[in-house]
Amino acid sequence: MAVFPNSKSYYQHLVILICILSNQSIFAEYSVSLLGARSGGEFVFETGNRFPNLSGITGGSRISFDRNYNLGGIGGKYFDERWEFSGKFTTTGWYTNTGQARDEDFFLFSVSQERAHHMSLRDFTYHDSTNVYSGTRNFADGIGKSSMSEYNIDLFSRYYLGEAKADINESGDGFFLSGGFRYTYNKYYFYDVNQWIGTTPVFYQPIGFGLSFANSIIEVPVGIGYRWNWEKFYLDSSFHILFAYIQTRDFHKQRNINFESETIGSGILATAEIGYKFTEKLAGFLRLNQHRFFTKGNFTARGGLSQEDLTANFLGRFKAHINTKDYTLEFGAELRPEWQF
Repeated sequence: MAVFPNSKSYYQHLVILICILSNQSIFAEYSVSLLGARSGGEFVFETGNRFPNLSGITGGSRISFDRNYNLGGIGGKYFDERWEFSGKFTTTGWYTNTGQARDEDFFLFSVSQERAHHMSLRDFTYHDSTNVYSGTRNFADGIGKSSMSEYNIDLFSRYYLGEAKADINESGDGFFLSGGFRYTYNKYYFYDVNQWIGTTPVFYQPIGFGLSFANSIIEVPVGIGYRWNWEKFYLDSSFHILFAYIQTRDFHKQRNINFESETIGSGILATAEIGYKFTEKLAGFLRLNQHRFFTKGNFTARGGLSQEDLTANFLGRFKAHINTKDYTLEFGAELRPEWQF
């Protein structure tokens, strides 16, 4: 036989429980934001060998793309007194022109330089350049336009120390610890290419579509920051060391060959944000992100038309470097709806 609680007693206990919970300061604050951004910088893929490998190669190649484009997106935050959890999604929305792209093939010599260690956490050295190889001479060069589609997901958490609070409406300056997860997928197209090859006679003419380059990028940043908070303005600055893992597919149409790579490495993410509090529920912000990563790994070849390309399919893995040096300037509005529980 089913037993049902006394209705009057049940509702009395429910009202008491709600009153107890409402007096325990167990609540969550939320905010939502709309944002736009402008990106700039460069992305470089390089490979090469200064001495002959199994394929007899004593040269290298470099593919570089500008990263000049606009993004838009949405974001959100959850926070209590000390903790803040934030996320945002940004995208180009469609394929957009990004600037110039270039595909170079070059000779490497015994005196050529290979500087793969751009950032060393062990001895605290840093080399702020996307290029790895220097002292080279091009034997082929293609220059054209690039377009790209990009999708970004950023998830971060902060823990505020000292007098600092997660709520920008509460006064207090201080440090915070920060960590997160970033995922990016983008795909470049390299087109309207004019190619030069140092043959006899020299080859120089338009070749149309050059290649496509797709990236799947995972980054894990960890760092520290500081917040200054005034009545109407606030200023955040932070610095992160990050660890990156990249999977890449590079398809060259003229050669009908794919290069698939995996690289890992480290980098930095530094941010500076200034905000203005119009009301307790609405704030505007301007945020600058400086972003670098320097990775190395290997790639394999699949397909091809020439005998040399087909032979590369059976020679195992080749050295690869993928480095980026870029920034984004974000601006937007943050609204705090009347959501509490």
